[in-house]
Amino acid sequence: MGQDSGRLLGNRYQLVTVRGRGGMGVVWRAKDVMLDREVAVKEVTFGPGLSGHEKDVLKQRTLREARASARLNHPNVVTVHDVVEEDGRPWIVMEFVDADSLQDILDIERIIEPWRAAEIGRHVISALKAAHERGILHRDVKPSNILITKNSGRVVLTDFGIAQMEGDVTLTQTGLVMGSPAYIPPERVQGERAVPASDLWSLGATLFAAVEGHAPFERADAMAALSAALSEPVPRPRQAGQLTRVLEGLLVREPAARMTSEQALPLLQDVSASRPNPIPLSQATQFDETILDRPSERPPVAGAMETILDPAQLGQASMQIPQAQRPQNQGPQHQPPHRRPEVEPEARTILEPQAGHHLAWRDDQAASFQQPSSPFGGYSTPAPYQPPDKGNRTTIIIVLSIVIAVVALALVVYIVSGQA
Repeated sequence: MGQDSGRLLGNRYQLVTVRGRGGMGVVWRAKDVMLDREVAVKEVTFGPGLSGHEKDVLKQRTLREARASARLNHPNVVTVHDVVEEDGRPWIVMEFVDADSLQDILDIERIIEPWRAAEIGRHVISALKAAHERGILHRDVKPSNILITKNSGRVVLTDFGIAQMEGDVTLTQTGLVMGSPAYIPPERVQGERAVPASDLWSLGATLFAAVEGHAPFERADAMAALSAALSEPVPRPRQAGQLTRVLEGLLVREPAARMTSEQALPLLQDVSASRPNPIPLSQATQFDETILDRPSERPPVAGAMETILDPAQLGQASMQIPQAQRPQNQGPQHQPPHRRPEVEPEARTILEPQAGHHLAWRDDQAASFQQPSSPFGGYSTPAPYQPPDKGNRTTIIIVLSIVIAVVALALVVYIVSGQA
């Protein structure tokens, strides 16, 4: 807790705890005692060695931040409630957003999925589009200035501390880098004036860091980062997936050729929509189910059981037939044998599917001779075994008998003729 904890600003806002610190101030969690609600208060801090003029510049910048944010009525922009001046310093009172910054998330997870980065990006680009339409440039888009609420996942762009409104005189301060070096677009490194496309470059660098784990020109120190942004080619993302097209469009060096917010927004929405949809637990496959345990459209089969034997035993295969389905116009002499064959231990059995289930194989080796052929996903049974045709054997015996009889008759005739 800071030393000002418990302090009452403007007889209304009571400071509670420090929520964050930056180069230009401290953000407090506070309470609006008049309306009995939580708020955030940004305290502007003056660094050591600043001249009176430089302190005045910071005051003006803070007031400009308040005016810029107050002009934006957008769900993805932090709402400004009030500005209080005490001890010669302005304090900005804003809505309290219970959230982690994108930088906090990346510090833990290192990278996030492309669809998730696109979901964040589409909200930020919507906020930037609204700001640009009102003549407001953010000029410091980076992961630490993007908040994601813990409960609803609302994405909020905050800290318009160096925002520039149309018509304002540009404020400068000796020794101050306007923006974060790893996210500054090349045109601003070259000293050119910021334009709406500059914010889009910074957003592209932010999303690049979200999926790759580092900003495109992130270096060990600020000067190395600025030099890389000025002279080195933009690295190609390797883990961005469907987000690659957006990143390459936003990170074009020439502002005039850079992808616009109108072009990027539908692409971000498409990538965001690629989020995988988890199957509810109630609809998930149970642990004791198999691939074949699915509802069957196969009509019910008469009889309690169908038995399929090993190929070596197919000659003895039989199927139980209910009495009611036996042919009535055949005598007992035409009835097929109805005894259960003796089956060797290696015989396989397939139970007829019950309601809502397909056949369940008892032995995986049975699949070696069963092939799927049913539109219901089941397996066909072999054609009934046909015993070998004995007709050929009978014909041969008859022919041989006739030949023997003819030969015997000829022999008898010859003997009788000789005696005569």
